This record gives sequence, C-alpha cells and structure tokens, in this order.
Amino acid sequence: ELITDRNALQFNYPQGTTDMCGNAI
Repeated sequence: ELITDRNALQFNYPQGTTDMCGNAI
C-alpha cells in the first residue's frame, strides 16, 4: 500500500531523504 500522507512520509523516512515523487522531505 502506497503511503501518500505527507506526515506519514516524514514519520517513515529520515529527514533529508525524498518522498516517492522525488520531493525533499
């Protein structure tokens, strides 16, 4: 299941990485 919630992305990935769309988190 894809994670689309921005807060969820910030929770699951270290700061400084990018989300699935290539945007800096």
